Amino acid sequence: MAFERKLPEWHATGVEPSETQKQTGFLPGMKPPAQWFNWFMNWMYLALKEFQEKAVEKSYVDSIAEELREEIGEADIPDASLIVKGKVQLSNKIDGESEELAVTEKALNDVRKTISKRNIWGSIE
Repeated sequence: MAFERKLPEWHATGVEPSETQKQTGFLPGMKPPAQWFNWFMNWMYLALKEFQEKAVEKSYVDSIAEELREEIGEADIPDASLIVKGKVQLSNKIDGESEELAVTEKALNDVRKTISKRNIWGSIE
């Protein structure tokens, strides 16, 4: 759906306020120059124009999202593997015999604690 509001055009470029003025803002009783307002209105016009030109319509985004959902839904995702990079299935088991699972940090820590409790480090040759 396209933008419904007509862009408020403002072509008078005006003069940008100084950095000091931008920091202090308008003080009570101050009458800012019209050129500052022209600068602001022109800046807003250009910003809105850029937004409208570069914005993507919701219907386009929805159609792309639907295409991606269909592709992902049909994707063949292989099981985890220890020999194919990036395809790993983890396990916290410390007594398993599987050659298809990779051990987690927690499982290694559990084994370390068990060994420490049994105090068998010195007897392993």
